[in-house]
Amino acid sequence: MTKAELLVDLERKEFVDRVISVVEVEDKSKVKWYQANVFQVYENSAVCANVDFYVTDEGTKEEKAYYKDSLPESKVQAELATKTKSIEEPIK
Repeated sequence: MTKAELLVDLERKEFVDRVISVVEVEDKSKVKWYQANVFQVYENSAVCANVDFYVTDEGTKEEKAYYKDSLPESKVQAELATKTKSIEEPIK
């Protein structure tokens, strides 16, 4: 998958309404780290969040893109679980 294909894949995720921006965070030895700021929608709420990814050999025929650390779906499920837990916990 290339950077362009990864961004299309990201925009097609059910929870992503749109990709707002893409920023290069770091460039080390032909490995670039990017953050895509996305507008995520969950029923009656929305969140702007960053999805990190790497691109190797950008601009060459060997270019490859990878989600950083986990797939966006995993990150979203963890975020939702954390938000649900904090809502359910009693205020002390």
